[in-house]
Amino acid sequence: MDVENIEGNVETPLLGEELDSSTSLWEHDKGFVRIPAQIVRWLVLFIVQNIWMVMLSAIMIIAGILLAISVKQGDVPIYLLIVVAGSAIALAVVGRISQEST
Repeated sequence: MDVENIEGNVETPLLGEELDSSTSLWEHDKGFVRIPAQIVRWLVLFIVQNIWMVMLSAIMIIAGILLAISVKQGDVPIYLLIVVAGSAIALAVVGRISQEST
């Protein structure tokens, strides 16, 4: 419950309401704790929010490497061409959908 004083300011307790609560690592005062925690938090949120993009990119990269190795050996496997093309199309679709949702 906020109470206004004579000057019209809201009076709040100095230590907050819960003395047992702690500051999260990404809001810590010390930079050597806060910055790595913010980087890890951003990376986890990025991967969770873009999991389809990451999976399709990984599939396309692996299939592309296997296709390059096969072509160098003189063999052109059709299934790898289909996987690379399909994952590129799916990546474009997922990128477009995620762009429209933001």
